[in-house]
Amino acid sequence: MSSIVPLLEYIGVWFGLYLLVSSGLNIEVGYAGIPNFGKAMSYAVGMLAVYPLWNWALKYVQGNALASIGLLIAIVITSFIIGFAVGAVSIIPAVRLKEDYLAMYLLGIAEITIYLLYLKVFTPLGQPLSGDIFAWAGPYEDKVSVLCIVIIAIVVFYILNRLCNTPFGRVLRAMRENELVVQTLGRNVTILRIIAMGIGSGVAAIAGALNALYLQAAAVGVMARLYWTFIPWLIILLGGVGGLIGTLVGTLIYVIIRALIRTYGPLTALPFPPNYLFLWVMFGVVIIIILLFRPEGLIPEKPIFTKPMKKLKELMKNRKNKEK
Repeated sequence: MSSIVPLLEYIGVWFGLYLLVSSGLNIEVGYAGIPNFGKAMSYAVGMLAVYPLWNWALKYVQGNALASIGLLIAIVITSFIIGFAVGAVSIIPAVRLKEDYLAMYLLGIAEITIYLLYLKVFTPLGQPLSGDIFAWAGPYEDKVSVLCIVIIAIVVFYILNRLCNTPFGRVLRAMRENELVVQTLGRNVTILRIIAMGIGSGVAAIAGALNALYLQAAAVGVMARLYWTFIPWLIILLGGVGGLIGTLVGTLIYVIIRALIRTYGPLTALPFPPNYLFLWVMFGVVIIIILLFRPEGLIPEKPIFTKPMKKLKELMKNRKNKEK
């Protein structure tokens, strides 16, 4: 039992973080049609909500449960605002670009941002935070921190899922399919793209802030591009682009497989050690398999039926039954 607990904690942390980043990415790609290959930027800037903005407050709330939870909520809100602003501003110069050029532009912007953070231009990354926001939990600190990350991720996911089932989510899908039709109906495609990019980036920034609090340090590693851009792409392709339930399923499958490889991989005769190289190999193989045999993902995108559409469908069904 003692060996299972660390495994579950590992699954919980990565499930919460990847659910946030991948859900935000699916809003951009699956709903708005924005090929964001610079997702790592959104994750990285989320750490700025912790260090330097709120780092000074951590030492004052350490040990106080109520104050720590209040500060945690403030950090989550602040990180979303920062991520939303950075995401919205970053896409403005290239908002009218087509998919290929927009993807290259966003990837370039992300690389520049991560490089500047890595050089400690904005913040001294890698230094420990001034306090531990989960210290009030005492010996259960690790479990409580994991639980908080999972709860926040599920709450944000629920909000996003409800948002995608509103007229806003439906107009994003329509814009993805045909921008001209959306424009003729009086919608501003530019504003819609900016908002979608802002929401996706804001949600990913929350993951960056939570990971900094969990690690008790703000850090951007050299593998940021793999972890926070390509892996989320793998997750949404696995679960299904254009549906957040598929993202939930894809995240859970990926995290469980990753945890099992990390835990039990060294005990097996794998041709590759379970390190970064193995992650790259696994990423490439899984992507090829998905695109060849299941391009729609495990849970394909389903059409949205509004209440009037359901009512009309029911009336037509009743009419056919009467005619028979």
